[in-house]
Amino acid sequence: MGRNEKGYFKDFQDIFTELKSMDISNLLRELKNEGKIVYKGSRNAGYWQLAKA
Repeated sequence: MGRNEKGYFKDFQDIFTELKSMDISNLLRELKNEGKIVYKGSRNAGYWQLAKA
């Protein structure tokens, strides 16, 4: 996400192959709650983006 400033859920699954989908979802939710990332788009076709500082 650093270079592109956004990433789709599938991208995270490809990178973190050792984690289950629920684990990735929990990590993304934590980052969202901390204000570090935001979710853009629809539920199925959306992506995660770095929050503006």
